[in-house]
Amino acid sequence: SNQRVIIHFCVSDTGIGISKDKIDKIFQPFDQADTSTTRRYGGTGLGLSISTRLVELMGGKIWVDSQLGQGSKFHFTLQLGVSQSETPSREIAPVEALQGIKVLVVDDNLTNRKILDGQLSIWGMTVALAENGSKALVIMKEHASKKAPFKVALIDCMMPELDGLQLSSIIRNTPELNGTRIVILSSASQAGGSENREKFGIDAWLVKPVKHSELRTCLLTVLSETRPLSPSAIINNHGKVSGPVHGKNEKILIAEDNAINRTFALRLLQKAGYQVKCAENGLEVLDLLDKEQFDLILMDVSMPELDGYETTRKIRKIEEQTGRHITIIAMTAHALMEDRGRCLAAGMDDYVSKPVNIKELFEKMDFYFGIGAEPDSRLPLSS
Repeated sequence: SNQRVIIHFCVSDTGIGISKDKIDKIFQPFDQADTSTTRRYGGTGLGLSISTRLVELMGGKIWVDSQLGQGSKFHFTLQLGVSQSETPSREIAPVEALQGIKVLVVDDNLTNRKILDGQLSIWGMTVALAENGSKALVIMKEHASKKAPFKVALIDCMMPELDGLQLSSIIRNTPELNGTRIVILSSASQAGGSENREKFGIDAWLVKPVKHSELRTCLLTVLSETRPLSPSAIINNHGKVSGPVHGKNEKILIAEDNAINRTFALRLLQKAGYQVKCAENGLEVLDLLDKEQFDLILMDVSMPELDGYETTRKIRKIEEQTGRHITIIAMTAHALMEDRGRCLAAGMDDYVSKPVNIKELFEKMDFYFGIGAEPDSRLPLSS
């Protein structure tokens, strides 16, 4: 009508699918098709419940068509009002100044590369992609040899083998590449200090998730400036938490079955000066503990083979014979009081809720390593 419109959204996947007897259940709070703590797929069962409530509040409907083993199609409708304002909408066409500008995206995460490729292409930029630092250097030197160097490089900070800071340093110390502006994209801001930006020749530092408007403003700014920029030139205004660089020798074991979470935690702790090893499940944790000693374990509670709770109970049983006590901090998406109680009952010392607050994590670690004050949210908790 002239006043209202109904929009139908559909989100389709080719995943594991949902059996017919579970379809109605998945829209209820804290329910999933697979509720075991050692399930292969993560989540707490709240997402669809929250989505259902939001859709209903907006006068819409939500449903799913799914076949087990073939995938699912989630549908929802929304009733939205038609704007009566004659004010023209904001122009979101490509910024003229960015059209044709050559940009290199360096990120080991395929999804991140695709997202940036799509957004930069919308603005009319010419985009090249590299999955690691070594490949990026090959591409940059090839283009430089053809007298067509990249104007700007968007570089992920935490990459295996050659991280973003190391890559930036190499670019700055290679004459034929030195003219490229460097923008670091990071999930944490611990290296965003002015001394590091000067040391590695970084023109701008953006903390993920980066808004499109922030990225566009950043690109326009670095491309309009003549280097060297001021050390405080461009940093977006969120994610101000920075992890301390302890330079200590504490050994930390990360128990996490999700590869992305595991890699992020590994790089974050390594940059903070810790010795770190990883395990994908409880059985690997026990195997590593049989071979070497650790000062602290970050334990995901929902893992395949052997979950975090049972792994902790086995560790505490072993410690009854050895007399040792290793600090175990649970990493859990479950934040209810009874879930915290389960951590305590299993023998864990503390917990952090996912998504992990970096500042909170480091504060807890400092406390257990004897160099910080007692954190506000500590086990044991009263019921």
